[in-house]
Amino acid sequence: MGVQIVLCGVAAFLLRVNVPIALLATLISNPFTAPILYPMEYQLGVWFVGIPEAEELEGFSGGLRNFVRYARPLWAGSIVTGAICGAAGYALVWVISRVSRVVRRRSDADRRAAAEKR
Repeated sequence: MGVQIVLCGVAAFLLRVNVPIALLATLISNPFTAPILYPMEYQLGVWFVGIPEAEELEGFSGGLRNFVRYARPLWAGSIVTGAICGAAGYALVWVISRVSRVVRRRSDADRRAAAEKR
């Protein structure tokens, strides 16, 4: 968990984005949410790429075999989930910024109108 925070902080700094928000976003996958997120992402990945066939796993044994079996669907599901959440987050921030801009313009216009009346 600590590595993803450091990598995210460095990437956020280099990309010149909001570092504290980026660091907070890494905390979504914590020990309390992981039992919900990972099975959901795995099932989504199975739906997209399927479970590797036995022939694909022939060169692997033991723990590496299990890793190869579960990694591809989990990675695929994580990528899809990340893309969907990223697009939804982008849209939400875009809407909030537009609404904020409209509200600010109205309050500025109201302030100017009140100043002209005096």
